[in-house]
Amino acid sequence: MVERGLAEWKRQKKALPTNQLRVTFIGEAGIDTGALRKEFLTEMVAGLEQRLFEGDQTGKAPKYSLLDLDLGNFRSAGEIWAVSLAQGGPPPCCLKDWCYQYLCSGELQIENIRKEDVCDVHYTSVISQVDSATEDKMTELTDEILSCGYHGPVNVEKKEEIVR
Repeated sequence: MVERGLAEWKRQKKALPTNQLRVTFIGEAGIDTGALRKEFLTEMVAGLEQRLFEGDQTGKAPKYSLLDLDLGNFRSAGEIWAVSLAQGGPPPCCLKDWCYQYLCSGELQIENIRKEDVCDVHYTSVISQVDSATEDKMTELTDEILSCGYHGPVNVEKKEEIVR
């Protein structure tokens, strides 16, 4: 349902979140007096959380997916969330604090992002390896560290900068 919902959402003309959403389920008789809309939004909010976000019980952050970004799926998810909030559907309650703050302010406050906020399994593994690394181990991790985007000297004295 999430894939179909995203595809149909992108086909709509641009509208405001307060414009009443009308939902019809194929093969089901019924006029949407609010229950179908709420069912659709409930399924979509939960499905988008699973489809586009990763994390644990402390919160989730967007998955690294250039395809979903290019297809406009993150934008559509935000629009669906806005409609859900405006029209009595469930709120998205899955975001990490830094992600929520970014959506509210439009500014990414990097100093508020902690290593515990990283959801990607690969990067969390690299962070834990760097945290416990000796000088020899840091040398072994150089290629891995550089592939994550760090461009400074790789040594034990720079652990904090590397993890940041």
